[in-house]
Amino acid sequence: EVIYLLNIYSSQKKYFNDEEIKTLIQVTDNISYAINALRNETNRKLAEEKNAKLSIALEQSSSSIIITNTDGYIEYVNDAFTSISGYSYEEVIGKRTSILKSGITNQGVYQELWNTLNNNKTWKGVLCNKKKNGELFWESVAISPVFNVQGMVTNYVAVKDNITNTRISENKIRQYINIIEHSNAYIGIADMNGELLYLNINNRRVFEIGDEEIITQIRILDFFTEDSKRIYHTEIVPQTIQNGIWSGELVWKSRSGILIPVIMVVMLHKDLDGNPEFTSATAINIADIKNKEVELHKLNTDLRSLATHLLEVREEERMAIAKEIHDELGQNLTYLKLDLSWIKTHLDADKSIISKRLTQMLSITDETINTSRRLYNSIYPKMIDDIGLLATIKWHIKNYLNNQPINITIHSNIPEELVNCDHAICLVLFRIYQESLTNIIRYASASEVVLNFDVDDLYITMELSDNGVGFDPDAVDTKLHHGLMGMKERVMSLGGTFKIISAIGKGTRKIINIPLTDNNKTT
Repeated sequence: EVIYLLNIYSSQKKYFNDEEIKTLIQVTDNISYAINALRNETNRKLAEEKNAKLSIALEQSSSSIIITNTDGYIEYVNDAFTSISGYSYEEVIGKRTSILKSGITNQGVYQELWNTLNNNKTWKGVLCNKKKNGELFWESVAISPVFNVQGMVTNYVAVKDNITNTRISENKIRQYINIIEHSNAYIGIADMNGELLYLNINNRRVFEIGDEEIITQIRILDFFTEDSKRIYHTEIVPQTIQNGIWSGELVWKSRSGILIPVIMVVMLHKDLDGNPEFTSATAINIADIKNKEVELHKLNTDLRSLATHLLEVREEERMAIAKEIHDELGQNLTYLKLDLSWIKTHLDADKSIISKRLTQMLSITDETINTSRRLYNSIYPKMIDDIGLLATIKWHIKNYLNNQPINITIHSNIPEELVNCDHAICLVLFRIYQESLTNIIRYASASEVVLNFDVDDLYITMELSDNGVGFDPDAVDTKLHHGLMGMKERVMSLGGTFKIISAIGKGTRKIINIPLTDNNKTT
């Protein structure tokens, strides 16, 4: 490399002889050597200063630094390495870097690392390593080859940063994100202008927003009803800014117009300077709760109405019973009293006349007994306990329905001699039969009624069908509605189910299913 030029000039040709020229060449060589030596010394001093500064920088670096040869043996580590790994300088010099392997890092990562280094390029990635005490830690690593002046790789330098805490935090954040993303609740984030920044999967589904749509171009108010928009402007925004939180009920509207009642909590989030940055909202669908509230309100109304109806029915029954007692029993007792009074005053009369009077009294007495039994059984059918459910129903048909133009057929898998079951169950089934027959006679205009009884180890089932005019179960009049509700309540009180199937012109079918326990099984 030419860096200086020495020029000696003479105006005469061949002024310098060969010996002088040779001497001058030697002088220039000596000068060149001296200059080159001086430059090398200067470069050496600069390199030493640079290496000293580099050594200080390596030792003071917070990053862990390892220098290995091409065979993977460690030639240098800085203080940060010994501090993080727990190994001393002497313990690792001359050792392979494999002493740090934890076995957690996938072998494919190491394969990629060596492929990159063999191509004389820098590899960057994340490794899970092991400290001297066995504790695992994660490092962000950059490994670069070192070349000599001939371009050959002589060493590898690894610069590593401990990212264990960051990794743990990232993993927790990732877990939280997964929880939020797949939560059953509706979760969203919006900026202070009401423009959406994030919606979880469930929220996208309920709003009918596609997975590929850019939500930052959508405003949350696009999914509010008019009343909810009013609440948003008059309550949500002012209270959230003032108190940092708002909670209450709203109604959302999906793109297809489906209304979604929700309970929603809105929270305000601020930046490091305390300025409002964005808001988050968490909501749950309360449609089922609202429906239950409506059902509960309807049930309460129905129960109050049923209670009033039952009071009225009880008073009507009392009046009817009182009338029968007065008209029939009272009249019969009056006849008996008159006959007894006549006999008392005519003891000496003709015996045939007295016998006739006594016969008349016996007839009236039998009629009174029958009337009393009929009234008693209409109030409380005790014969269920004596002769069983089926026999009681047959007695009722014979005594009350023999003049009705209805053919009643009974089917049962219960032997005639095994007809008794728990009194509560039998009484409920009998009352449902009674009221059903009354309704059929009054409203159904039926000519055929079929009663089916089925009993197994778990349930007793009564099915009552007629071929009458039928009705719409959802649009019955008040009296029939109360009757059906009363039947249903009786069955539900025993843990059973009550099902009614009917339609205009299709007759009516009632299915009552009541569970049996060890104490109430059919005997």
